[in-house]
Amino acid sequence: TGRKDRIDNHHPTDVFRIMAASLGSFGAEVQVMSDALLQKLIREQAADEIPEDADLDDYEIASLRVDFQNILRIDNLWTFTALTRLQLDNNHIETIENLDCLVNLEWLDLSFNYIEQIQGLHCLVKLTDLSLHHNKISKLENLEALTKLDCLSVGENDLTSLEQAPIEYLRQFKNLRCVNLAGNPLCADERYEAYVIAYLPTLQYLDYRLISPESRQAAVIRYQDSLELVQVKEAEFAEHQRKAKAQSDTDARYATAFAQDLRSATFFNQLFVGFQSRIRCKKPTASFYCEEAIQYFTACELAVITAFKEGYNRHSLLQHMK
Repeated sequence: TGRKDRIDNHHPTDVFRIMAASLGSFGAEVQVMSDALLQKLIREQAADEIPEDADLDDYEIASLRVDFQNILRIDNLWTFTALTRLQLDNNHIETIENLDCLVNLEWLDLSFNYIEQIQGLHCLVKLTDLSLHHNKISKLENLEALTKLDCLSVGENDLTSLEQAPIEYLRQFKNLRCVNLAGNPLCADERYEAYVIAYLPTLQYLDYRLISPESRQAAVIRYQDSLELVQVKEAEFAEHQRKAKAQSDTDARYATAFAQDLRSATFFNQLFVGFQSRIRCKKPTASFYCEEAIQYFTACELAVITAFKEGYNRHSLLQHMK
């Protein structure tokens, strides 16, 4: 789908059409998102592609609309692993849940519901377009896994301020090109447009309007000092993450070789101070003699070599068994 098509799917001018259509279901009984309902919708939406007597299990469903169905809870989607596009807008959904199986999903519409918290999206790593328009969301959170996110609509929610939202949270999404925040209380802040443009350098569209080079330049100049502080903090955090990952990778390699306790004092504490069954020699006192010290370190060296050999031998055996 092209850029214009994706944007038009959630354009504010469509709000009146959506609201008018929803009037037809006002007061209708809330229903369960059952297998029967889903199969009925699939046959209606794919009538030209799926024969009436066909077994739906033989088909991989890539697109599904479950909109205007008075659904209260997301459920029974575990067999739809091939879905790339899912519409759940204009229902009575309060919680984002039961979407973990939709690992191929790229486009998700949860607009016009009663969602208060962003959650339950951590498995949707291929998601590029997400609409949470017209809900009750007060904070931007729990989107870290959506590294491919390109278009985000959270207009008409309860985001009260630029700092509490927080807008800065969206800086981590390096592919983010389009953000809709229109209709939130934070839009009343006179800093709104310049602040968002300055803090989100990858944006091309804000509230469905193209950001001009002049607007971007003015915004960056206005917030230059605060942006420099943010960039320093981001660099420090990135370095911390890099070191943590390097440490984790090293620990994993040692663990795989059954030698995770040989990189620090942990090994020696276990060797000399641990349970009786693990003691190899007596830990000397401050008044020990030279001969006793030699025996001490000789025992240490022998124990380390023996442990390493045992660890790597077991590691090699494990590799041969695979």
